Amino acid sequence: MEKRQVLAVYMLRPNIIFRSRLQKVPFCRRIRTSPPGKLPWLFAGAGTLIVFIATLLHLWFVYAQLKEHVYLDGSQALSFVELRFLAYEETLSLLKNPPPYLQNPAWLVDEFQSQPFLYGVLIWYDDEILLNSFPHALVPDKKIVELASKGVEDREIFYLSDVIKRKNGQPVNVLVAIDTSFRARLWQETVVHGVVILLGGLAFMGFLGFIMSRLIRREHRILRRLADTEKLAAAGRLSAMLAHEIRNPLNTLSMGLQYLKEFNQAKPELVGKLQKEVQKLDELIYELLEVAKGIEVRPMQVQASQVLLEIENEFSSLVEARKIDFEVVLEKDFSFQADLRWLMRGLSNLVRNALEAVEDKGQVKIRAWQSKDKAVFEVIDNGPGLTEEQIANIKRPFYTTKKQGFGIGLYLADMVAKAHKGELVIESKPGRGSRMRLRLGLKAKGERQNETDYFNH
Repeated sequence: MEKRQVLAVYMLRPNIIFRSRLQKVPFCRRIRTSPPGKLPWLFAGAGTLIVFIATLLHLWFVYAQLKEHVYLDGSQALSFVELRFLAYEETLSLLKNPPPYLQNPAWLVDEFQSQPFLYGVLIWYDDEILLNSFPHALVPDKKIVELASKGVEDREIFYLSDVIKRKNGQPVNVLVAIDTSFRARLWQETVVHGVVILLGGLAFMGFLGFIMSRLIRREHRILRRLADTEKLAAAGRLSAMLAHEIRNPLNTLSMGLQYLKEFNQAKPELVGKLQKEVQKLDELIYELLEVAKGIEVRPMQVQASQVLLEIENEFSSLVEARKIDFEVVLEKDFSFQADLRWLMRGLSNLVRNALEAVEDKGQVKIRAWQSKDKAVFEVIDNGPGLTEEQIANIKRPFYTTKKQGFGIGLYLADMVAKAHKGELVIESKPGRGSRMRLRLGLKAKGERQNETDYFNH
C-alpha cells in the first residue's frame, strides 16, 4: 500500500471512530446507513434549511423592531404636540391682552415642521380646525382619522391620534403624522443583506457538501483498498497453503485419472470430466498465487490477429456445444507491445465471463482495434447485464455475481490492464447485456480506428 494511503487512513481514523460511536444513536444510524454520496448532502440540506429559517427569523425580527420603532416615534411626536399645544393655551390664559398673532395657534406650525420626521399635525374641536400643518392644507380622510387612535400607516405615512382636554374641559382631537420612508429604506437594506447572507450560506453549504462528499468517497475508496489488500494478503497465505497441501494430491489424482484412461478402467466421459475439474483447481491455485504476488509484465511485440486466433481456438468447443453466436472481428491487423501470457489470461477471463453470462444460442462478440496508439480489445454479450452496484464492485477481488465462482477473473483482468498502463472499462445495463473493454497503454503500430462502433443486441 502507498504511504499516502496509510497516512490518509491514519488521518481519517478519528473521524471513523467518532462516526462509529454515533451509530449507537438511532437517528444517526439511519443517516449512516444511507449511500455514501447522499450522506454529506443530507447534512448540507439540513444546514441550508437552518440558514434559510435563521434568515427568515432575522428578517421578521428586524421588521417587528422597525414597526415598533415607528409606533414609538409616533407616540413621542404625539406627546410633544399635545404638551406644546397645552402649554400654548396655558400661556395664552395668563396673558390679559395677548397679541393678535398669539390668539391663533397656527403660529405653532413652524415649530412643528422643524421636528424631524413629523409630516403633519391636525388639531380640531368638533368641526372647527384649530391647526393644520399638513402640506397644501391636506386633511386626512375620515377613515384614517377613525383608525388613527390605534395607529395606522398609509403610503409611508404613519398616523396616530389622541383626545386631550383643554383647561376649560373641552375635548380636543390631535392627529400627528410621521414620515416612515426611512423604515422602507432600512427594510430594503435589511432584505438585501439577508439575501446576501442566505446566498452565501447556501453557497457555503453546497461547497461543504461537495467537500464532505469528496472526503467520504475518498475514505470509502481507501477503506475498500484496505479491505482488498487484506483479502489479497489472506489469499496469498491461503494460496501458499493450497499450493503446498493440495497440489501434491492433485498431481496424484491426475496421474490416477491418466492411468484409468489408458487402461480403460473407467468411462472416458467420466474421466474427462474429472480431468477438467482437476485442471480448474490447478488453474485456481495458480491464479491465487499470481494475484498474491502481483503482476510483472515483460512486453514483447504481439500481433492482434495472433491473440484473437488463440482466443477463438480456446473457446471453440464450448461455443459449438452451446451453439453460441460467437463473432471475432478484426478489420485490420496491427502489432502492439504486451506480455502475451498475461494478456491471454486477462482476455480469456473476459470472454469466459461473457460466455457464462449468455444463455444457449446467445451472442458474444470480440473486437480489436487500434485507438490513439493503444491496443483495444472489446468483449460484448447480450446477457442479463449488471446493475450500477455490481459494476462498482465487480473489479474487487472475490466479488462475484455468479452462483459458482471465486470472483478473481475480472480482478485479474483489471490488474493485467493496469500492468500494461491501461484500464478495464465496463459498461452494462440490466437486461441489455455488457460491454467490457480492455485498453492497453503500451504503444501499438498500425492503422487507427474509432471506438464508436457498438454491438447491437
